Amino acid sequence: MVVSNGHQPDPRVQKEAEALAAVGWSVEVHAFDRAANMPAYETMNGINIIRHRVGATPYGGTVRTGLGLGRFRRTVIRALRADAPAIVHCHDADTLAVGVAMERHGSRLVFDMHDLQHTWLLMPSPHSVWRRLASRLMCKRMLSRARRADLVITSSGGVRPDGHPGFREWLADRGIPANGGAATVIENRPKVPDSTAPTPEKTTIGYIGTVREASMFSDLIDSLRLMPTDSRPAVRVAGRGVAQEQVSGMFAEASDIDSKVTGAFSNDEIPALMADVSIMYCVYPTGRGNIPEGAIATKMFDAAAHGRPSLVNSDCLMADIASDESLGCSVSPSTPSSLLDKLQTMLTDPPEISLDPDWTEQAERLVAAYSGLRHD
Repeated sequence: MVVSNGHQPDPRVQKEAEALAAVGWSVEVHAFDRAANMPAYETMNGINIIRHRVGATPYGGTVRTGLGLGRFRRTVIRALRADAPAIVHCHDADTLAVGVAMERHGSRLVFDMHDLQHTWLLMPSPHSVWRRLASRLMCKRMLSRARRADLVITSSGGVRPDGHPGFREWLADRGIPANGGAATVIENRPKVPDSTAPTPEKTTIGYIGTVREASMFSDLIDSLRLMPTDSRPAVRVAGRGVAQEQVSGMFAEASDIDSKVTGAFSNDEIPALMADVSIMYCVYPTGRGNIPEGAIATKMFDAAAHGRPSLVNSDCLMADIASDESLGCSVSPSTPSSLLDKLQTMLTDPPEISLDPDWTEQAERLVAAYSGLRHD
């Protein structure tokens, strides 16, 4: 498996690796140690992790990011050529070039799309003409490579005949998989824990995940300020990301709002973080696409596994799932007042939440999809 983060671990990647190892596959993960501060080799639950260093490389849509990713991919290709694996499982579009290169050495290619990677370039400025052009070129290149995959996996698919599409439908509309049919949907659901902590004494809105876009938090602050000071919920934010420092500064300046902001966390810390959360906040800006085109915030599933409801974007697949599985409420991120109305409804009458299915069903689907690739 190839992933362009440091695998600290990446929960989806680790869960997939362990599911395949449990049925006899030998799995190793090649990861990108962008900050050069992680162990070069590590074993996690029987999965060998190899981290590659090619110089400090930031996250985000910058020239340095692109150059660093190129060096990382070339380094992984050189490492894999020494003993070509049967399968190269590429997580997201920015690792696809590795799988395509290794096809010449007899490896089969699995493309696992969790996100629309070409939209990341739009994050700093969604309306930039140059960024839009570069994003289209990235998308075209990704689709060309994806058509070569022996198996296509994606993190979302539509759940209603008349509902919103997921990434499975987005790919199908563009002729992927190339042999027809549909991509295999493996949702990034966690395993439901045996027990969960009670909600905090003071009602708290949480965001536990990658901090990529600051505007969603300014919307939240504006909404909370419409409430009387003595009845405002607290805010708990945890996670790293390109907007982490900006978001931390925003809440530091918003001294009228009770907030706590911390950085990166491990998957093992999620239960403790959930103990600080009453409602999970998953209302994202939609200017760059991604959410309207089928992305599902993993934190919605994490929250549900711990009995917490989520507030999510309306008019998208995430809203369909939240409604069909009673995981929370949806709202358009248009005005602070509409966001406030939904928050107050959830605070007044919090729903009962449970996650079913969880990761167990997803793991079974992954193993079944892989069975067609096995050479015994």
